[in-house]
This record gives sequence, structure tokens and C-alpha cells, in this order.
Amino acid sequence: MKLLIILSILYAQAYGECSLWGIDPVPKPFIVDCNGTSPDKSDFLNSYNENKPFDFVTRFYWKNFKGELNSDMLKTLPKLRHVTVSKCEFTTLPDNFFEADAETLETIEIRDSKITTIEANAFKNLKHLRLLSLHGNKNVKGFKLENLRGCDGLGYIGMPTDTFKTMDVSKLKIWFPKLITIVLPGEDKESVKDKIKEVESQTTGIGIHFEE
Repeated sequence: MKLLIILSILYAQAYGECSLWGIDPVPKPFIVDCNGTSPDKSDFLNSYNENKPFDFVTRFYWKNFKGELNSDMLKTLPKLRHVTVSKCEFTTLPDNFFEADAETLETIEIRDSKITTIEANAFKNLKHLRLLSLHGNKNVKGFKLENLRGCDGLGYIGMPTDTFKTMDVSKLKIWFPKLITIVLPGEDKESVKDKIKEVESQTTGIGIHFEE
């Protein structure tokens, strides 16, 4: 099995596929890494698990995907706790995209991608989510903080500047009682000074930081 996993990693890096790996002494590989394709279309994953769900995989890395998303893509990975997406070219994060993992997801990072639209129910019912980072997605507009209602376990939100500027500060601690960290793009420090003062005057225990 170890040889198969090593070969899958090398093949994925060379040709754009998904690989499966883990760290000893974990008995089964628990990480899926997809480069340029989606897990539901991966020949390697489908053959490895005979088209059955990977209920032992908890972490998913996804990069360089050039297509658009649909709600079926993560159904083969129903027990994910951590998702990291980077350098992908999809423009819309659709409603219910994470539905298959709603009972388990704890962290979502979507970085440096071409996303412009996050639909209102993209993060619906993610009641165990504690970290959401949307850094480096410079074209995201119109995403409202109210669309994260129901994710009341969030302690860390890395949000677009547009979302921060338009949020209702009075609802922050109502919707997200565990929120302690907001992180914003470093290039927008000057434009959010007034909003930061509003947050500081109306809430306690929330630190605002900038990503450089």
C-alpha cells in the first residue's frame, strides 16, 4: 500500500491528479491532495477505494483546479475536518458546496484563487467550523457576514475587505460568540480605520490583524 501511495503522489505532481497519503503510525492514509482535478473525477481515487466514500480521510488539499464547482465534488470525502484550496480558477463558490462534510468540517482556507462570488448558502449548517480564511481572493465582492450565521463556533475569520466594511458590528458577538480574531488584507489598512474603531468601541475580546 505504501508503494501505491508514493507512486500516486509522484503521478499527481507530474500529470495533475489526486494523491492519497498519511503519516505513520496512522494505519490508513488520511490526506487527499488534488492538483488540477477534482476528487470525484480522479481515476486513482475511484480505483483505490472502488468508488466508495473515503470515510477515513480528514484533510483535503486542492490546487490548480481550472473548472467550476458543483455540490457533488466532495461527496467522496464525507468526513473532512480540514480543507485547504489554493490557486484555483473557479469563480463561484456555490450553495451547499460543503454539505457532505457539514457534520465534521472545522477549518476552511480558500487562498489566492479567482473566486468572485460566494453564494449565500455556501457555508450553510457548518456548525463545527472554527476557522474560515478567504485571503488572497482579491475579486470577492458582495459576501455578507450574515451568510455565516449558523457557524457560531467560528473563532477566526479571514475576510475580504468588502465584507468587513459592510458588516453589522452589533451582530458580531451575537452571531459568533467565540470570535476572537479577524484578519484582513494588509494592503487595505488605511481604508478600514474607521470600521476598526467601530468594532473596538462596540465589542470586546476581538483582535483585528492584517495579513502581509
